[in-house]
Amino acid sequence: MKPQNGSTSTISIQLPSKQSTTQKVGAFSALPANRKACFGVNVLAGDIKDMPASTCSPRTGIVAGFAEAGQTLEVTVPRGDGRDFELYMYLMAENDNGACPPMLAPFSPTQLSKLYYLGAATNVGLHSDTVDVTINASFSGVANTLATQNSYPASCIVADPTQTVPRLHVSSGAQTATGGTMKLSARIGKPANGPSAVGGGMRIEKQ
Repeated sequence: MKPQNGSTSTISIQLPSKQSTTQKVGAFSALPANRKACFGVNVLAGDIKDMPASTCSPRTGIVAGFAEAGQTLEVTVPRGDGRDFELYMYLMAENDNGACPPMLAPFSPTQLSKLYYLGAATNVGLHSDTVDVTINASFSGVANTLATQNSYPASCIVADPTQTVPRLHVSSGAQTATGGTMKLSARIGKPANGPSAVGGGMRIEKQ
């Protein structure tokens, strides 16, 4: 489907709270205590330019991340119908509290052994004033990586290089969602700063 009049929305994505990950609440109860969680989003649609799926990476469109729990990501998405928001988590190495690495499209082979698909909101329309969307995040354990889920060959995975700081806007002032759900607030042309969801999933607001 075509974008609505060629316009875009700036999506402000409030990530799960640090409490839900450090105290292993809800969907994050299986997280190891000594591994920092970073989050990213992959946005797909028929009219969004993408990288096709390969033997080592799923289909990727507009990506944002990775960022720490409790922070906010921003990504610009064309308005229209049929938008899919996929939520991913990257687990840092044990006891590594450094900056989250950038999320790449296609996904980096250096990250596949630590990358996890948590869930998606599909067929979302970005053209009304307010749209409510819920992603039911699910993390079943460190062994169930994206590479394992998608049966990628061992040749797809390479050792991690030195991590670099992600080149994306992160706002530290936004409130955060709790539990295993997220909130998305979208405002055309400017970041969102609305209240957070509490166990209520993601909310997309466009003004």
